[in-house]
Amino acid sequence: MPVTNVLTATAAWLAFLHALAPDHWVPFVALARTNSWSRSKLALVTFLAGLGHVGTSLVLGLAGILLGQELSRLQGVEARRGEMAILLLIGFGIAYLAWGIKHARHGVNHHHVGVDSLAGAAKTAFLTRFWIFFAVMIFGPCEPMIPLIFLAWAKGLQPLLSVVGVFSFITVTMVVAQSLLAYQGLSFFWSRHEDQLARYSHAIAGATIIAVGLLVILFDL
Repeated sequence: MPVTNVLTATAAWLAFLHALAPDHWVPFVALARTNSWSRSKLALVTFLAGLGHVGTSLVLGLAGILLGQELSRLQGVEARRGEMAILLLIGFGIAYLAWGIKHARHGVNHHHVGVDSLAGAAKTAFLTRFWIFFAVMIFGPCEPMIPLIFLAWAKGLQPLLSVVGVFSFITVTMVVAQSLLAYQGLSFFWSRHEDQLARYSHAIAGATIIAVGLLVILFDL
């Protein structure tokens, strides 16, 4: 079997396993449901996040090759990026949980909100998207991608393009698909319990994001 096929198959399998990690899609589902995103908006957000997720690791890997950096050094950089991403995710979840509890205690009537309330909600939604994007796109590493880039580069340009293309496609596709499937299931559950959940929806989203971050740390996902 040609080496390109072996490397491509390996990239596909590792991308599949890597994208299953809950921190790649659960936070987006929680935020989408809480902030009433449309499915198309969720798909766009997760698509861009997935591109940024693989893109930063690709840039780092190629830069390392061009600068003659050792693989172990780049893997160390990726590991530190991963730790920072999880801490950012948990920190954001704590802040969002606190805001959600405050929001619930004030008992905001969604049918009679004032201009200040709408402005505050819009600002919170913007900050939410910004920090999640920041954590996932800038710091969230694709750990398996770096060694694959080095291996493929050693075999030539065609293996490199094949590995990068397949890994990126599967990762981005799975991030989007998992988010949409989970959102659909959550929407069905939410519609049956909306009266009980609506008031605490932001707090629930914050707690969910915290739980995802802790699971990643505890089980080294």
